[in-house]
Amino acid sequence: MLILLIVLFAGTNVQAQKVNKDIRTIERLELDWHNAYVSHDINLISGVLADDFINLGRTGGRNNRQQTLENFRKDSSLYEYCTPYDFEYRIYKNTVIVLCKSKEKGVANGIPFSANYFSQDIFIKERGKWKCVLASVGKIPEKK
Repeated sequence: MLILLIVLFAGTNVQAQKVNKDIRTIERLELDWHNAYVSHDINLISGVLADDFINLGRTGGRNNRQQTLENFRKDSSLYEYCTPYDFEYRIYKNTVIVLCKSKEKGVANGIPFSANYFSQDIFIKERGKWKCVLASVGKIPEKK
């Protein structure tokens, strides 16, 4: 009985370590994605997005990977920061749903801005790599 418990615990521990490693990897991808806006580094953002990526924008638009990267290239905003926080994960085999908030501050067309967003990102692990296949973002209304 003791041996069975040890085997079961070891298997559970290995699974927990795998999940923790995957979550750390995905959190790193989320951080890279947000940092890409501050540094205007297209390599960071392109490394996160799957070939069949879909972005459901905060204004109701829908963009594929190529359109998302093109919009990123055109973005001339200067970001002081773009920071994700308050992560929550839903894990399903080779799929992870990430819920998080983010805050950003910067200047666009000479006009200062700051905003908070809520996002939902779906990552799928294919060929050993995590890639985002769907992102959806909405602006969190300012408290009055």
